Amino acid sequence: MIKAQRTDVIVLAAARAKPGKEGELEAALREAAGPTREQPGCVQFLLLRVAGDRSTIVGYERWASEADHQKHLQGPTSTGS
Repeated sequence: MIKAQRTDVIVLAAARAKPGKEGELEAALREAAGPTREQPGCVQFLLLRVAGDRSTIVGYERWASEADHQKHLQGPTSTGS
């Protein structure tokens, strides 16, 4: 039997807000979610709330390849001089 080779990369990252800053954390992560979803190689990007813990949000990212994820980590690139 030949097994198909998968190159997807799954990333889980948790962010915890300081007390009273939960709304600010959520707003900042939601603002970043749109552009991240538009990046080449982004298969899926979800923000998940931890049950019973309003201060913690988990990001679930699925990238088509390690190279696509690495490009994402480099941040936006400038095309100007």
